[in-house]
Amino acid sequence: MISEMSFGAGAARAETRTETQFWTAAFLNARITGEKAADPGLSGWFDVHGRFGEGRTTAIVRPGLGYRFSGLVSAWAGYAWVPTWPDDAPAINEHRIWEQGLIQGNEGILRYQIRPRLEQRFRQGQDDVGHRFRLFARSNLRVTDEVPLDVAIWDEVFFGLNETAWGQVGGFDQNRIFVGPAYTLGPARIEAGYLNVVLHRPDGSWLVQHNPMLTVVVSL
Repeated sequence: MISEMSFGAGAARAETRTETQFWTAAFLNARITGEKAADPGLSGWFDVHGRFGEGRTTAIVRPGLGYRFSGLVSAWAGYAWVPTWPDDAPAINEHRIWEQGLIQGNEGILRYQIRPRLEQRFRQGQDDVGHRFRLFARSNLRVTDEVPLDVAIWDEVFFGLNETAWGQVGGFDQNRIFVGPAYTLGPARIEAGYLNVVLHRPDGSWLVQHNPMLTVVVSL
């Protein structure tokens, strides 16, 4: 479902478009060296996404390699392939190099995670490189000791560090906020809930998404 609103003479800048997509994601984090997650050593990262909307489908395939300094702090780098398939146009391929820090831990019934990430974005057929900063923060709050059920809340804000001819916006780019239940089963965590996305488009208008989202996270 897609709708558009505009407010007075502001035309494109005042226009807000709303839509609904269905987002899926799967994450795998695995130790390569070290017997325990808290031991210093190498880890592997892999996540894959599917985003299904009216008029287009987007995927993300993102491998990476990291070093755990402790169970609390790690540093990562990797590559991402981000293809988009519009219904009525040729596919758009984006390639990214990314670097991130990761701080995560537990305090009683609270599990938390903070992740700053830098991206260098390359759009196929374009010369300029988009540089973008992302800051992600998550909290998982355990509901009861009897059942491994949490309330998951996370937010991620994106800032473009430059503008590009192919459409990256400088300054505030977008914000994503998620809320929903999370169930832990062995090394896997399953989260299902509501994701709100507010995106600043290159023409100055806004896109607001109201998305159901399903995520599986496996840590080995």
